[in-house]
Amino acid sequence: MTKVLKYITEDPTFGAPWAGPSDRGFLSPHKDFDVSKYGTETTRGIAKIAYTATGIRFDGSDSMPATVGAGSFWKGMVAFTSGQQDLAATLKKIDESWPKS
Repeated sequence: MTKVLKYITEDPTFGAPWAGPSDRGFLSPHKDFDVSKYGTETTRGIAKIAYTATGIRFDGSDSMPATVGAGSFWKGMVAFTSGQQDLAATLKKIDESWPKS
């Protein structure tokens, strides 16, 4: 194993610069990562939940075709929750994006 891979996979300090005050959305894959290094209380809370989780759950978008789940559904939910689009328009665009077959 190269030194880089060894550092990424074994060192719990990996990623600390990305977890800082700028809060770039980074979550360390190491359960023993120091959560105080995260830039916001929200990210610290998410990390605490992730690091103590005993299972993995998927949401509905994981079962959708990629063009919907990672495309129109994702974009639509972001637009809706940020107030850029109303619910009816959001749902219409998502429904229209589903493959026809």
